[in-house]
Amino acid sequence: MRLLLAFILFLSFSVSARIVHLANSEHSLVILNHGHAALLARLELIQSAKKSIEWESYEFWPGKSTRLLLQELEQKAKQGVKVRVQLDKMAMNKVHLANLVLEFRRRKIQVHIFNTKFFPRPDFRTHRKILVVDDERAIVGGRNIGDSYMELGDEYNFLDRDVQITGPIVTSILHSFDDFWTSSWSDADPKFVRMIENPRFGNGRRAQDRWRDWWRKSRMQKYQEQVTYLFQETKFDQQLWQDLMSFEETHFPQELSESWSPAVAIKGNCSEVSWASNIPGRKIGYDPKKLLNNRIKNVKNELYFDTPIFTPSKEQKKLMSSLIDRGVALSTYSNGLLSSDLALIAAGNGDIRKWVKHGAKLFVHTGEVSDHRPLINSKAREGIFGVHSKTYLFDRSSFAITSYNWDNRSEDINLETVFICENQPELQSKIRANMNQRLAESVELGPRAR
Repeated sequence: MRLLLAFILFLSFSVSARIVHLANSEHSLVILNHGHAALLARLELIQSAKKSIEWESYEFWPGKSTRLLLQELEQKAKQGVKVRVQLDKMAMNKVHLANLVLEFRRRKIQVHIFNTKFFPRPDFRTHRKILVVDDERAIVGGRNIGDSYMELGDEYNFLDRDVQITGPIVTSILHSFDDFWTSSWSDADPKFVRMIENPRFGNGRRAQDRWRDWWRKSRMQKYQEQVTYLFQETKFDQQLWQDLMSFEETHFPQELSESWSPAVAIKGNCSEVSWASNIPGRKIGYDPKKLLNNRIKNVKNELYFDTPIFTPSKEQKKLMSSLIDRGVALSTYSNGLLSSDLALIAAGNGDIRKWVKHGAKLFVHTGEVSDHRPLINSKAREGIFGVHSKTYLFDRSSFAITSYNWDNRSEDINLETVFICENQPELQSKIRANMNQRLAESVELGPRAR
C-alpha cells in the first residue's frame, strides 16, 4: 500500500511539473506583435540581467539582429552573469553549429546542443523558444533567432507573436529549461564539435582525400569567419542601434500607454495562467498537446487562431469537425500552400472543403505587408512576408501564445510550449484587433476552398 501511495504521489508531482496552472496570481504581460519590439524586448531583458540568462531556440541564424543579441550576451558573461544557451542540432548545418559552439565557449557562454545521440531521433526535436532572465522575466512564443523573425530581412520576413511575462510562472518556465539542460538528450560536448577540433579534419593522408579535404576546409573557413564576425562590433551595428532607439521612441515608449498600437505591442495583466512543455525523452501525456487540445474542446462559441502550417492531424481534424458540429464559429489564418515543404500534403487536405461548406472561415496570407507597418529596413517591404505566429483565441475571453503549429509535426515530432491566459476579455480583444489587422493581407477561401 505504501508503494502504491508513493507511486501515485510521484505521478501527481510529475504531471504538475509538466502542466502548471496558477490562479489568483498576478502576472504582467507584454504581447510582442512586431519583430522590432520583440528584438528590443530581448535586448533590454538581457541588459537587465544580474544573475542568469537562459536562452533556447530552434533556429539560430546569423544576421544584424543576432549580432546585437550575441554582443550583449558576451558583455553579460564578462560581467559574471551565468549565460546558458541551448540549440537544436537538426535546425542547423553541423559545421556551422560546431563553430558557433566553439565561439560561445571562447566567450564564456555555456552551450548545450539537443538530440546529438549516435542514433538521433528525427521525430524528436526541440521547437521551443524561451528566454529567461534572473528567474523573474521570460519571453516565450513563436520567434526563433534571425533577422527574418525580427522583420529586418531583405527578402523574407515573418509576422510573428510572443509574450514577455513577469510573475510566478516564470519559475516553472525556468524549471522547464533546466529539464532540457540536464537531460541525457542535451549534450555539452557534441561529437561533431570534437571532430572539427581534430587536426586531421581536412588533412587527409591519402591522395584521393584531396577533394573531400578541400570541401571541408572551405566550409570551415566560411563558417569560422561568419561566426567570428557575429561578435565583432561594426558601424552597421551602431546604425541599427540608432534605428532601434528611434523606433522605440516613436512606437515602443518606456512607459507603455493604453493608446499603444496593437500592431507593435500590447500591455496587460493576467491572474489565471497555464504553462506546458514536454519532458525530454518522453512522449507519454505529451503535455502541450494535452493542455491545448483540452482547452479547444472547452470552447463554447468561437475559436480563432493563426498558424504558419495548416495541415491538421487526425486528432486535430476530429477537433475541428466536433467544433463545427456544435455550431462553434471557427476562423483560421495560415500561409496555405506556401506554409512549408508540406505543400503537397496541404493541397491534399480534402477536409477543408467540408469545413468551409459548413461555415468555417479559412484565410490565406498573400505574402504582402501593410504599407502602414513601420519597418526599419526599407528593403523588407519589397520582399515576402509570411505568417509565423501560433496564437489561439478562445471565445471572447481567453488566449494562448504558443510554439505549436497546426500539424502532425507539432503533435508527434516537436517538443513545444503552450502559454494560456484565461478570463481577460479586454486584453484578448486587443490581440484580436492585431490579428484582424493582419487579415488585411489575406484572402478568404471560397465555397470550394479555392
